[in-house]
Amino acid sequence: MRTFAHVGVVVEDLDKAMTELSLGLGVEWMEPQIRQNGPVRLRVVFSRTAPYIELIQGQPGSSWDTSKGPHVQHLAYWTDDFESDKQRLAEAGSALEREGVAPFGGAWSYHLCANGGFRIELCDTKGRQAWLDCWHLDEAGIEG
Repeated sequence: MRTFAHVGVVVEDLDKAMTELSLGLGVEWMEPQIRQNGPVRLRVVFSRTAPYIELIQGQPGSSWDTSKGPHVQHLAYWTDDFESDKQRLAEAGSALEREGVAPFGGAWSYHLCANGGFRIELCDTKGRQAWLDCWHLDEAGIEG
């Protein structure tokens, strides 16, 4: 089973993006966190309610580069069959770009959709509860 998890948007200034979306759409945010992904240092924040929005302030030259401006970087989905879904995406032409294990223990992978202009992020449901706990999010907000 695959279910929507969140949309990831790469921004140039996390604080300004949070303010803009708060004023424009009434979005409330968790506290931003610093995440180290290999050599890349990211500032990340999630919205408090579903549909979850992840804002990422990245670094030039990384997968989270904003040199061409802010943009939707990925659509994330929970998957019960992580390895099979990685294979299915590869067979469909969505090349594996990056993969890893999040600080809270859940496996993830980015698959580039060259024609869609963004990435699909697969998130292994084995790390779902830890992700919810890490961000203090409500399980009910991500069902369906």
